[in-house]
Amino acid sequence: MKKYLSKPKVRKPHHHYHQGQQQKRVNAAPKINSKRTTGIVTVAVIICGLLGMGITFFAAGSDIIWLTAGTVAGLIFGYFFGLQIVKGLSKK
Repeated sequence: MKKYLSKPKVRKPHHHYHQGQQQKRVNAAPKINSKRTTGIVTVAVIICGLLGMGITFFAAGSDIIWLTAGTVAGLIFGYFFGLQIVKGLSKK
């Protein structure tokens, strides 16, 4: 019965990465369509703005200051939420 031992002198040498290959990887990021991006963000801003206004109306009544503050908070949240949706859709 033969024993199989490791052969350290037969191993392949270490492969060094070439500079050109590393730059190809860095520049290979997918491009995002700007019309699609603005459309998704706009829809998210409008929906979250209306949702913020509705929540504020039921929480604080019809006071114009609170309705404005709730709408602005909803718009800001909708903008960042829309950006996260676009970022998630651009990943493959």
